[in-house]
Amino acid sequence: MNTTAFITFIAVTFLVGVISWFKTRRHKITTSTGLFLANRTLSFTAVGSALFFTNISAAEFVGSSESVYVNNMTVMAWGISSVFAMLVVSEFVIPVYLKGAMSTTPDFLENRYDPGTKKLVSFLFLISYMVNLLPIVLYSGAVALNGLFHFSDIWHLSYGTSIWILVWCIGLVGSLYSILGGLKAIVISDLVLGICMFTGALMLAYFGLSHVGNGNLQQGIHTILTSKTEHFNSIGTSADAVPFSTIFTGMILMNLFYWGTEQVIVQQALASSDLKTSQKGIALACAGKLLGPLLFILPGIIAVHMYSSMQNTTEVFSRVVSDVSPPVLSGFIAAVIFGAAITSFRRD
Repeated sequence: MNTTAFITFIAVTFLVGVISWFKTRRHKITTSTGLFLANRTLSFTAVGSALFFTNISAAEFVGSSESVYVNNMTVMAWGISSVFAMLVVSEFVIPVYLKGAMSTTPDFLENRYDPGTKKLVSFLFLISYMVNLLPIVLYSGAVALNGLFHFSDIWHLSYGTSIWILVWCIGLVGSLYSILGGLKAIVISDLVLGICMFTGALMLAYFGLSHVGNGNLQQGIHTILTSKTEHFNSIGTSADAVPFSTIFTGMILMNLFYWGTEQVIVQQALASSDLKTSQKGIALACAGKLLGPLLFILPGIIAVHMYSSMQNTTEVFSRVVSDVSPPVLSGFIAAVIFGAAITSFRRD
């Protein structure tokens, strides 16, 4: 483990926690609205960053980079097509929720149908989080951290055992953060982590492209644009991760469901002071989604030009970070990855 990188990781993680505490120290949680909706006082920047980070986890960094490395850029369709769904939700769904003073999707279903429907859907959402979402979030975060700091080598434990330990660490920290701070603390840390994420992505792009160009940024850009260009393909065939035709069928439906009914998404949008603020926040989150290729896909493209083969492709992102970044940047990005992991976990 690089000591400088680990110290940077601890320092950035601690700093995010301190900023969140300082901004929320006078925010007393006395009601469920205060805990889950931050008393409906969030600004559009807070709503936008919270929405974006709710959707982002370590799985985005790990999965997108791996998919581009082994396949191509078709995976970007998930993020880009979601913008359409977000705008539809902003215009037609959020006004209904706010008009009825609802705080969750099950609340809407109770108002529209009956309490039994609310309980059934709440149960289905809970099972979905436990089976479909949380394992991916925790596993991908553990994989990224182990790849960056090589805990399995330091602890002299098997890869699987190290991943299990990291999974529990991420889960416990995320749980404590959510219980003690509520939504207000979460969105403050989201805003800070969002700034850190974009800063880290730009710096990683610079060092990664310079590495590909043997120290020359322009040469690195020229190299990735002129060689192995098949990885730039974003129009998927039936053999690709995302066939192009699915964008207009199942993917649209999935995105509308996610952005319009997913509890953790709706909670962020409804924590604003009014409809206009909520819609501005969603628009800001859309801008973040459009920048997704820079954040999550470029590292995979860089890896294509660095490694002819990899035994464990889930570590594509962490290996690129370790090999091209100065120790301080590696620790900085590790803190963002950790923050993204607990952000996704603590909401669910």
